[in-house]
Amino acid sequence: MQKNLYTKDEVKEALGITDLRNMSIDKVVELVSLIPQMDKELAMSIVGEFSNYVEMSKAMVKEMGEICDTVIKENKDSHLETIASYRQIINSLDEALSDDNLTFEEKLKITDKMIEVADKISAKDTEQKEFYIEVLRYKKYVIGAVLFLGASILGVNIKGGIKGKLPKIKK
Repeated sequence: MQKNLYTKDEVKEALGITDLRNMSIDKVVELVSLIPQMDKELAMSIVGEFSNYVEMSKAMVKEMGEICDTVIKENKDSHLETIASYRQIINSLDEALSDDNLTFEEKLKITDKMIEVADKISAKDTEQKEFYIEVLRYKKYVIGAVLFLGASILGVNIKGGIKGKLPKIKK
């Protein structure tokens, strides 16, 4: 059975901290998990100490966006270098293909190599798109976590909707 918390000092003791204003993200997450054990007035007074929650959330989301943009740019640069290398190989094969002294079989081998490189370019493009999807998915999860944290701090009970009773809509 969980112990109910009635004072800020009990909350700080439960978190192992001395100040509610300068907490790490991990401690904020712990604090959110303690909210169900708090008296409503205590929870609201602690939330009052997070007056800059909206600004903090915006900063976190902005920082995540910048990180994602940096990762995407670095990956894009690497991707473009790889594609440029593949194009150089295709151009070299194309030049070799114009040699009139090549037999039909040799030309066929060069053509097969060009197709193989073109397939690698296509695979690299697919890999790049999947990478972008993963970055966006990660960003979505982080934003969701920030929103979840805010909802928890502001008193939304994730299992049962908004804390308190809401009227049910009859069908």
